[in-house]
Amino acid sequence: NSSEQLAFKQKREDQETGKEEGYNVGKQDGYSGNQENPDVSSGSESYRESYHAAYIKGYEEGKSKIEQEKSIASEAGYKSGQETETIKIPESYIKNQLLRNAYEAGFDKALLEKTVIKIKKLRNKGYEDGMQDIQNPPNNLEEQLLNAYKEGYEEAQKELQEKYYNEGYAAAFSSLQYSEPEISSKKFTKWYKEGFISNKEVQKIKEAGKKLGESGEDYTIAKEYKKGENI
Repeated sequence: NSSEQLAFKQKREDQETGKEEGYNVGKQDGYSGNQENPDVSSGSESYRESYHAAYIKGYEEGKSKIEQEKSIASEAGYKSGQETETIKIPESYIKNQLLRNAYEAGFDKALLEKTVIKIKKLRNKGYEDGMQDIQNPPNNLEEQLLNAYKEGYEEAQKELQEKYYNEGYAAAFSSLQYSEPEISSKKFTKWYKEGFISNKEVQKIKEAGKKLGESGEDYTIAKEYKKGENI
């Protein structure tokens, strides 16, 4: 064996070793989510070149493999989250943090979607109850859902308050004195009265009519007060 033959043989061995080791390390790094690091400082040039190329190939394969497994774990977690409120991570995912995280993320996504639906339902129920002026939230609601019910209820109550306030305000244009409306709810009557009393336009109409009467002029309603002609 000549020195050239020995050198060639050594080069081939270094290439094979570099290829095998680079691929294995790269695949493990890719699968583990480690930062890509295809370069090594030790070994011959042939070893380092083969290691570099094989590492990149292995890294991409490892990365692809863990992404597929993460997707499966996420789907499993999502399905579990749709069926239960309590997470129980399968043994196959517990030891791998990436798969564990993917499972938990899928589970949390399903829980969030269910919560959003619950919030919408409770808000609608609160609104419907509020329009009927009854406050009847389901028992044992967690704070987030109870707040959703309250928001719906309060929105409806504000709409009713505005409705009866406006009715009272409008009634002041056709009546000099306040009279109780035929409304069964004291709360609605209160809002109605607040609207009646707050109508300052009526006072202006009264004053305009008084001045006309004192001056002996015919009583005519100014255009801006036409809606109060009844008084």
